[in-house]
Amino acid sequence: MKRRTLILGSGGLAALSLGTTASMASFAHSVDIGADFRAIIPAPIVTSLEAVPNTENDLSEHTWEFEQLQIDTDIEEIQVDYPSGTEFDEVTTDTVTVRFQQGNNLRDVDVLSVTHSESSAIFELDPDDIGGSAEVIIDEIKNPDAGSYVPEIFLRAGDDEIDGDRGLVITDEDAEFDIEIDAPDDAFVGEELIVEYTAENVGEAIGSAEITFFVDGTEEGSTATDALDPGETETGSFDYDVVNDDDPSIDVEVTTNEDAADDTVEILGAWEIDPDPATENDDSIHTWSTEGIIFDGEIDEITIEYLDVNNRLNFDNQTDVTIEITRDGENSPSEIGFTESFDDSRAEFDLNDNEETTVDGEIVITIDDLRNPNQDGEYQGTIDLDGDNDEFGATVTFEIV
Repeated sequence: MKRRTLILGSGGLAALSLGTTASMASFAHSVDIGADFRAIIPAPIVTSLEAVPNTENDLSEHTWEFEQLQIDTDIEEIQVDYPSGTEFDEVTTDTVTVRFQQGNNLRDVDVLSVTHSESSAIFELDPDDIGGSAEVIIDEIKNPDAGSYVPEIFLRAGDDEIDGDRGLVITDEDAEFDIEIDAPDDAFVGEELIVEYTAENVGEAIGSAEITFFVDGTEEGSTATDALDPGETETGSFDYDVVNDDDPSIDVEVTTNEDAADDTVEILGAWEIDPDPATENDDSIHTWSTEGIIFDGEIDEITIEYLDVNNRLNFDNQTDVTIEITRDGENSPSEIGFTESFDDSRAEFDLNDNEETTVDGEIVITIDDLRNPNQDGEYQGTIDLDGDNDEFGATVTFEIV
């Protein structure tokens, strides 16, 4: 096998080996072979090598990136040579990703097998060609001891071979992450609460942080940062749909493995049902109320329904209902006219078209002459408000004794 040496644009070296019958036309970047077999190409083959994390003896994901690879011959295998102490025992076809540029995109190439010996590994590919850039991601490598190294990588097409190398620093320090959050002071029922966070790598190694979001101690979401260099930050956010059953104030918390940040958010606009009396099997006045809700535009229709009440709390001709809404510019609720439609424990109220029903404060709905359930316990009702521009719904819990 003949070998040719390419001087890379950045001063690095790559070797090209050709079998005695191989043609240089197989490489779109042709090499002008002179007496010293030297040629110039416009950019280095290996543009980056990143290990995440880059801490010694940790399992890590190593990403090799390439540019300026115009090769017509199909690449059949890739070999990587790492320093002594690197281990490939956990590396399989499932943990190796190879992507070659085809047109304007990187396309996955099938990895057929992985073999390794000491600190080297060979990845057999379903042969494919490269049209510019390439990416090789090797997950579950065990890093060597701390130090500065220059791993090598070889791309082989039959008897042809290109190799390149890149510096790699492995540290005996760890990545460590601090977290800060920004949460609103309050949020309304039916609103999406957004909690923003900033994660900073305050450690001495490259790493990624697992970020977890909690509301009142219950996990509501998680994500992971990109690989961050020491001193680098990343921002993001979590969202939470505020519901009527939330406590009047909730604790929001965002954590990493090393740090946590929390805040308290006041919940506004929760609906309440106040039965008077609240005793079982008695005729009662039920008052539905809220201090205010977020609603865009006018309310056209209100629907109330009691759930699983065993043929109690039914609306009929004797039921007397009053609806009061604090409208835009008002300081207290005003009574609103409506037409009603009853169906057992469900009632629909179409608010009068000639009255303004834009909400700017308290809403009170009083329902007289309802028969309470005949057993004590917790019960639920639902309320839905609909308009041309918005809708709102809540499930409300109340107690009968």
